Amino acid sequence: MKKDVHIYLNNIPLQMHYGATHKHALLRLNENLYKKVVQNEAEIHDDRGNKVQIDGALEEGVSYYVHEYKND
Repeated sequence: MKKDVHIYLNNIPLQMHYGATHKHALLRLNENLYKKVVQNEAEIHDDRGNKVQIDGALEEGVSYYVHEYKND
């Protein structure tokens, strides 16, 4: 049996089931952030600055950040 995955999303620690995606983490933390990503008003980056896809798998110990687009 696989262990849970421990991540940080916007500096908040989350414990997720193995195989969970960024979508699952966003929905657990804040449904409004999920909606913004789906509506292309924000995007998710890992702690190395790489953009990640909402359906991508979470990696143990990685920090992810949601970057919202500014309306100028």
